Amino acid sequence: MSAAPSGAGLADAATEQPTSETAAISIEGDDNRVVGPGSSGNMLGDINVKVHLPAKVVPPDRPRPVPLWAAYQLNVHAAVPWNPPLHSADGFVLPTFVRRPHDDELRRRLGAIKTGGRAELVVVRGGSCVGKTRAAYEAVRECLADWQLLYPKSAQSLILAHQAGLLADHTVLWLDNAHQMFFEPEGEQAAAAVRRLLENGRPSAVIATMWPEEYRLLTDHPAPVTNDDEQRPRPDPHRHTRDLLRTSPPITIPDAFTEPEMAELRRLARLDPTLRVAFDSIAAPNEVTQTLAAGPELLDRWANATNPYGRAVLTAAIDARRLGMRSVLPAGFLRAAAPVYLSDQARTKCPEDWFDQAVAYGLEEVRAVASALRLVPRPGGMGAQPGVFDLADYLEEHAPWQRHGEVPAAPFWESALAHPGSGAD
Repeated sequence: MSAAPSGAGLADAATEQPTSETAAISIEGDDNRVVGPGSSGNMLGDINVKVHLPAKVVPPDRPRPVPLWAAYQLNVHAAVPWNPPLHSADGFVLPTFVRRPHDDELRRRLGAIKTGGRAELVVVRGGSCVGKTRAAYEAVRECLADWQLLYPKSAQSLILAHQAGLLADHTVLWLDNAHQMFFEPEGEQAAAAVRRLLENGRPSAVIATMWPEEYRLLTDHPAPVTNDDEQRPRPDPHRHTRDLLRTSPPITIPDAFTEPEMAELRRLARLDPTLRVAFDSIAAPNEVTQTLAAGPELLDRWANATNPYGRAVLTAAIDARRLGMRSVLPAGFLRAAAPVYLSDQARTKCPEDWFDQAVAYGLEEVRAVASALRLVPRPGGMGAQPGVFDLADYLEEHAPWQRHGEVPAAPFWESALAHPGSGAD
């Protein structure tokens, strides 16, 4: 396959017919999975691949007016509830929002997009549970309330939405935890679709939340391979994502609250019981939003687990993410890898349902807010995908530091290679 010329419409993946230099990709199966060269290992940035959408295929994610999106539907973290039956009918609690300097910049950028009638990417960068998604949610509701919002749950869904013409004028493209999408096999094609949207120049806003380290990985040029004789370039799997992200400077949300912000939070805590709960257990200013979302308690649930099998499964999931497994975590992989993290006695005396106990431990919600393991929604239907799990964002970002330098035993690697979805990672 030939590389696309510099400056070409890199996101025309949905509009052109195949030529002798392009390979067609078809849509197959109930999940509308994109299959073909772009999804089976085309990680070198050559996205001159055409995706042809049969008329019968309906993109799994559709735009709706901004006011019709609830906070939880856009992945805003719930707060630790102080008394769910009294404070919230459905148990989903949002504390009083405190505007900070980055919120003002975010509104300025969105206001300029709307009044200027232009297309722009806005990256909101910050660690897990620091308030990225909440900040973006509040700003979009205030500045772009009369627009549509589209939230594709995967790179494939974004490609299908682009091909179906759903990325229309006056639409917010919501990419929460965008780094996860861009690390998917079709991530480069998705980045190209977003680039094409921005190149059209019509009024639209792309909101992407990202973690700092993942932002760095996606925007850094790969270092050359060096030996005694020569230097040669490494494969560049994210060059289109990098070009996309560099079109706009990120808005960074700091971990720590300033003293004036803490004073405002204390004032509001006298009025908001949810904030009072956080202040009762907060250890440092940089844990305000994390405490509200129960992040430190998730970390403690893993590090000081009361169920050894639950801890083993969670550690296998943490190591998988730490060592590069970006896709969903198959149950078969977790079951086969978990014994690496168990003592001889725990393995010898394990109950028959040890894995079910471990999964139940991982899925149990901490303070009715979040769980260490998460179910993965079906791409285009109701319910969860069977046999796969995801790891809580907070654990994915913070737990690896406690495992730094640890090398899992051979069964971990054998399991990773043996299970679909993990071997390529």
